[in-house]
Amino acid sequence: MKRTFYWILAVLASLVGYMLASRRMEDKRDFR
Repeated sequence: MKRTFYWILAVLASLVGYMLASRRMEDKRDFR
């Protein structure tokens, strides 16, 4: 159970990081 829990947390963290990175890229485009 703990293994799957940590795995899900890692996946969610990676997805959130990816979304934040994409948003930053969009903001940079708008800034230009």
